[in-house]
Amino acid sequence: MRRLARFCYRHRRLVLGTWVLVLAGLLVLANLFGGVFKVDFALPGSESQRAIDILEANGFGSRAGEQATGPWVSPR
Repeated sequence: MRRLARFCYRHRRLVLGTWVLVLAGLLVLANLFGGVFKVDFALPGSESQRAIDILEANGFGSRAGEQATGPWVSPR
């Protein structure tokens, strides 16, 4: 471990450049091969789906699939 630390300190620019290249490469790979984030869902037959259908039918189409995030707490 001491040898690795000594190498990293003595070649700190090389180590930093390598980390930057690795990070850039991972970002490129994530953009090329990463999946598409979708927020589509359907809950056929549920009350939530009926509410969404009613909102869309009454002109609230842009707000019909409104989403929010909230905390989840589980008992210990």
